[in-house]
Amino acid sequence: MGDVLPWIVAIGASAGGVEPICRLVAALSPKLSVVVIIAMHRKSGRVSYLEQILSRHTTMPVVVPANGEHLRAGVCYVSGAFSPLTVGPGHTARLAPAGNTRAIDALFFSLARHSAPRIIGVVLSGLLGDGAQGLAAIKAAGGATFVQSPSEAAYKDMPRRAIELGPVDFIGNIDTLAEQICRILGGSR
Repeated sequence: MGDVLPWIVAIGASAGGVEPICRLVAALSPKLSVVVIIAMHRKSGRVSYLEQILSRHTTMPVVVPANGEHLRAGVCYVSGAFSPLTVGPGHTARLAPAGNTRAIDALFFSLARHSAPRIIGVVLSGLLGDGAQGLAAIKAAGGATFVQSPSEAAYKDMPRRAIELGPVDFIGNIDTLAEQICRILGGSR
């Protein structure tokens, strides 16, 4: 019998999402047995400094994984500029084809398929609706679904679309989202 895979907290955001991502990741204790994965909806090939920015807000290592790399608890993973990050069987990193304009949905769908039910999907600030369908897939697979309150989000489209498509387990500001996530993971902030 294999080891139990750790929980995955998958966070999706776009416009206005860097600050809430930083706050949320900072609130997660590195002692928790959790893999954190960040998906940012952005234009393909655009240089990203998210790895460096997040590294200033958490003691967890923040890395861009290689294709096929086994994802480890206690690490925060971000996708590179050219290939959106998805997850394959056994918590392995898979780099999606370049040009995928729905990077958050791609990540969330892959997690629903390969990592259910130990997933917490989170949709934060952003434009359009990336992440809404994938969040619904996480819920259908038995995972937990969280959405930043549209009243707090700098850009309300993504949170509103996720709520409309539903179902969502919890809607709240970043501090309450962090508290609820830590409660599920069995830790405290």
